Formats: sequence, C-alpha cells, structure tokens
Amino acid sequence: MPGIIGFQETWLVGSRLYFKRNDEGTTEYPTLDLGTITQTTPTFEPTVIQAKDPDGGRLNLIDEAFTEINEAYEVTCLNINQENLDILYYGNGTQELQPNTLDGNTLVPHTVKIGPGKLVKVFEGGSPKAGETELKAAYNISVTQIRKGSSGPTTLVAFNGTNASTADFEVVSAERGLIRFFSTGTNSLADGDTCRISFNENAYAAGNTRLVRPQQASGPITGRAYIVFSRNNNTRQSVRECEATINVSSVAFGIEDYSSVTFNVSVLTDIHNTNIAGRYMLIEGNEIENDTPGRSLYLSPSTTDLGGSLP
Repeated sequence: MPGIIGFQETWLVGSRLYFKRNDEGTTEYPTLDLGTITQTTPTFEPTVIQAKDPDGGRLNLIDEAFTEINEAYEVTCLNINQENLDILYYGNGTQELQPNTLDGNTLVPHTVKIGPGKLVKVFEGGSPKAGETELKAAYNISVTQIRKGSSGPTTLVAFNGTNASTADFEVVSAERGLIRFFSTGTNSLADGDTCRISFNENAYAAGNTRLVRPQQASGPITGRAYIVFSRNNNTRQSVRECEATINVSSVAFGIEDYSSVTFNVSVLTDIHNTNIAGRYMLIEGNEIENDTPGRSLYLSPSTTDLGGSLP
C-alpha cells in the first residue's frame, strides 16, 4: 500500500544462520557459522480446536485453543563448508582424515584395465586404516613402482612426458588415485592382466577433520539455531533463537556460480511447556514509539528484548 512505510517492518531478510549441535556424551560441538543465507521467512502451521454450543438450534463458537504451533524456515546457505556438508550428508561430525603419517603400500594386487576412458582406481593394501573396518580406496598417493603379473620382477615403464611409445602406464590423478594403462608400451599389457602397485599415501596434517561419513545420523540433527535477520543495510538486526532440527531440503552444486544447500529448520516447541520455543529479539534499536501508518521509522542504537519468549 503506497505511503504506509511502517508496515515494511514485517519484511524479513535473512542474513546469517548460526547453529550449535546438541552435545553428545563427552563430545562438545561448537557454534557453527553456516554462512550467508538468502531471504527467508517463517512458516506457521497452527492447529486450532474449537468448542461449540448447539443451544438455539445452531452451533455457536464459544472458545478456541491451540493444540500445536509448528514453525519452520527454509534456509538457503550460499557457502559450502565441511560443517554444512556434514549436515547435508547426515553425518555424525567431521573426523580426522587418515593417514596422518606417510603410509606405504607395497605390491598391492590390481587388475589392469585398457581401453578408451578405462582407468584403474588404486586401493589400499595390508590392514584397514585407523578407524576403518575395511580396506578403502587410496587418495593423495605417489606411485613408487608397478610390476607386471602376480609375481616376478618385471617393472612397468611410467610415462614421463616424452616416452609415449614405450610407457606402460601414467598416473592420471595422484590426488584421486587414478592410473591409465597402455597396451602399446614396453611390456605389451592386455586388458585383464594382473599388476602389483607400490605406492605411498601422503600424510595429511594432524587434526585435519575433513572426513565426512554419510548417513550415520540416527535422526535429524538437533541443536540451538540463531537465525539473524538484517534490515537497512545491516544497521537494524533481530534474531530468532530456538531449539530446532535441521533437515536437508535441496542442494545445488555449481561450477561457475555459488553452490548452495537449503535446510528445513523446524522449531521444536511444546505450547504446554514452561520453556517454550526460544525467543525473538531486536538486538539493535529501540521499540517503535509510534507505528501509525505513514510514519517514518527511526531506531537509535541500543538493545531491546521484544517481549521475551515467543512461541
């Protein structure tokens, strides 16, 4: 409605989402900055029950009450970090990426694959790494030697950039652990031959928590959410603080644009509980002195709690 500036107070533009996962046993989770978020507004689904009196031959409404009030937010985060990915894949917290020391794998058997687009993925040898129950694919490797056959000393020739006619293999991606084999090299390999690969898994920094194990969570991740709203070029802010669960709604991984992940943040509430669903607070500015239509708004810098706890 033109000229009624005061009613713009109801416009909410989300600026940030902070989330602290509930502690589990001795594990204490930090408060995470899940990044800049796009515009978000609450969705309310109240359940109303009505008491009616049939006196006089018609049902007259005499009272109403709420049995539940469901509040939720669709929050789209514009940056992807390990914490967002952990929530996205329903993990139970990022863990240290192994190995944290140089790990050697000697003459691990692999099957040669030769043909257009065919590669060999390098797998670990020996025993499972710390914290694992099975042998895993290897990453961040450096190949020291590859031998032909299930036994014997024949060493395959590696491509060095200039020996295309004699090379038996090349490391396509050391980071991803991928090798391409050739039938035109010195040792005339064939598809299906056996080879033995010696390689090192290079060390990651100690405490490097980049490993996410998907679908470990037994239920939606629960914690304390702080959804910060900003207006007027961030000079006026408010925050919705609540106990909430986070579920993934959608995700978009972009190559040339921002990647994003959208979470459904559901407020946990019990309207009959003394400790109800958190608070909504104005964290900068005074309460509006006169919010009549057409009045310009001015807020001076101070901190005001708008009425304490709200459902």
